[in-house]
Amino acid sequence: DGYPVAIGLETIAETYAKEGEHAAAAGSIGLALLAAATVRNEGYIFPALYRIAQLQANEGDLKAALQTAAIIQSRDNKVNILAAIARTLAAKGDGSGALQTAASIPNESGDNPTALREIARAQASVGDGISALRTAAGIQDASLRAGALSGIAETQARSGSRTAAAETFRLAVQAATTLQKDSSKAFALADIGRNQATTGDRTAASETFRLAIQAA
Repeated sequence: DGYPVAIGLETIAETYAKEGEHAAAAGSIGLALLAAATVRNEGYIFPALYRIAQLQANEGDLKAALQTAAIIQSRDNKVNILAAIARTLAAKGDGSGALQTAASIPNESGDNPTALREIARAQASVGDGISALRTAAGIQDASLRAGALSGIAETQARSGSRTAAAETFRLAVQAATTLQKDSSKAFALADIGRNQATTGDRTAASETFRLAIQAA
């Protein structure tokens, strides 16, 4: 069974990468992909490919990460793996790579909320806040739009744009409060509050958590 072998090798590769042994990590990734190729059920092997692609992106090998994503046939799985690559690249400061990857997320109808969310976050990571907000505004689902706006605000805050972040967080809260189901509203607001807290705006976070408690 190639699945546990692939997972094991990916874990070894991740350990090598953390220790700075990048050549060894690359070798283990290659072996993990060979093991993954022996598994015919995509649903079964997807978690391993997902982790491998994230690690390749974190190692700075965007081409290899995208090649791993290309193995995936399921549209939903492809969306998830490309989104993960985009988030990994944005987190390590590769805004252009994140934007390139996010733009490749399947979005044939133009209304895939995951694709739009990741594109918006990638746009924010390269400092294009206006485009990021415009993209997020195109997400019809209020819960997903609130999450996208919260992600944009977090990116803005971490880049030092505190005023812009506060305004984007306000828009996120506004979107969350339009949700009709109380549990959905509470969850969305709590998620925004956590982002506000982790970026240092504890006053705003406290107010958002208060709204979440009221909605629960």
